[in-house]
Amino acid sequence: MGNMDISVQIGSVNSVNSVERTVKVLHEDANGSISTDLPIMRPKPKPEIGDPILCVYLSNGAAYGICLGEYYQDENTPADNGQFIECMVLPDGSSIQYDTINKKLILNARNIDITVSGGTLNIGSNTTIDGKKFLQHTHSDPQGGQTGPVT
Repeated sequence: MGNMDISVQIGSVNSVNSVERTVKVLHEDANGSISTDLPIMRPKPKPEIGDPILCVYLSNGAAYGICLGEYYQDENTPADNGQFIECMVLPDGSSIQYDTINKKLILNARNIDITVSGGTLNIGSNTTIDGKKFLQHTHSDPQGGQTGPVT
């Protein structure tokens, strides 16, 4: 991108474009001006080589600065059509999604380990394991017949 003047400003969100993953920002300290659509930062543990990133440098040169992270652009915007699904895709293709409308968390990974230390893991009554409803699941009884559902 080359050298350019940098301005760091604080404002508040004026509007959200969920499809494009952009916001318009109200700058109260600048006579109430509203920005054009600005890409939001992309939730990701660490950027990969070639990812678009935003950096802020101190005025004394490139030796002093901070990488704020990756931001959305056309090629990395999720294809959820703005359905208010927050998504983080990890380098191996695993993903964590949260549907803010239906309050649903979706984990997609080859293996998932859950560790609870000093607390409780609650699993709702509508639990499905390998396509079978857990509480209605029965087994063949070695003595003949069927076991009853879990109670």
